[in-house]
Amino acid sequence: MRHGNKINKLGRNAEHRRALLRNLACALFVNGYIQTTQAKAKALKPYAEKIITKAVKVNKALSLSERLALIRNIRTEINIMDAYIFLVSVWGVLCLDRPGGYLRIIKTPTRVGDASEMAFIGIVVDEYYVEKYNLKDKSYDALFFELAKKLLSDIFPIKKILTYWGFAQMPKININISMPRNKNSVSFEIYFSTIGDLEEAYWPIYNGQYSNLPLRLEVDYPDSHHLNCIFSPNDNMKEIPTVFPKNNVFKTKFTPTKKDQTITGKIMVESKDIKITALAYCELIIYGPIGRIFCCSLLDI
Repeated sequence: MRHGNKINKLGRNAEHRRALLRNLACALFVNGYIQTTQAKAKALKPYAEKIITKAVKVNKALSLSERLALIRNIRTEINIMDAYIFLVSVWGVLCLDRPGGYLRIIKTPTRVGDASEMAFIGIVVDEYYVEKYNLKDKSYDALFFELAKKLLSDIFPIKKILTYWGFAQMPKININISMPRNKNSVSFEIYFSTIGDLEEAYWPIYNGQYSNLPLRLEVDYPDSHHLNCIFSPNDNMKEIPTVFPKNNVFKTKFTPTKKDQTITGKIMVESKDIKITALAYCELIIYGPIGRIFCCSLLDI
């Protein structure tokens, strides 16, 4: 008897069923959506979502070893290069801030011939991207293809540089910060500069040029707080486009020049119930490509 056994074997043995799900998953990641029977779509959904969760963790990984371990785990399931690139560089980035439910099943009319119940299964695309890339009038085929193309052009070059930074030595840089406080806000200025010349700072060279240093500024605060964070770089530092911009996270890149570079910002307390002393539990953290490089409490300065 099959009491409590919810696995649909799809009329196949274990090896055949696993191979079927792998092929369906590869087709799904390449095209963004596929049409299949409802039984196969329901069996594919949990299998593919677990793989997408690993791709999301790859994009969130701070260390190279963690990223490589996840990549090798994914490659055991996805052995087609196009599907792997789309999965890690597009759909993994697209689902960064989604807590689950990466796929959606939409029922369609029965198939002519054998009257099988059919369905579409595809990646959930937020309206943020549809409006950002002007894809409202696109069909499903064009929508996923154009979105993948846009995200690859925005994100993939950054990921190549991040992988290179994982093998590089962290350069010597100065980070100074000042924070004048007002009644319900904290303004700050962060000064970045190299220690000595670029050669003395062990600045890595990529494709014959000094490589930009990707940085991520993040304000860490308890869930009970209500803060609004505003970041802005100067002319030398450029903001990296983020797929899901968060209010307390800012991504930029340090351009290796002889001039000092600064980031200005303001942290405002939105709730009247929270006093400015509550910022003692908040931290401003600066992450480099391979880990944390600076951390300070908002009231220690």
